[in-house]
Amino acid sequence: MGRTPVIAADWETDDSDDRWNMPVALGAFKIHFFGKMSIKMGAEFQWMPISPDTYGQNWNIRITIAPIIPSLFK
Repeated sequence: MGRTPVIAADWETDDSDDRWNMPVALGAFKIHFFGKMSIKMGAEFQWMPISPDTYGQNWNIRITIAPIIPSLFK
């Protein structure tokens, strides 16, 4: 289980009600091992209950594939 919503604001708009993009997110992530290398893979659904009328989106799906790099410093 995981979530990584991205909150955005348009500071140049004149209307304060049309400024924020606030998502609510829910997703699932899992770590897969390929030999000695591990990769974090997952999918997430984001719904925006607060979103600007001019540029905001209502929902999206975010797919993540990220290598996990071992610590360089010990």
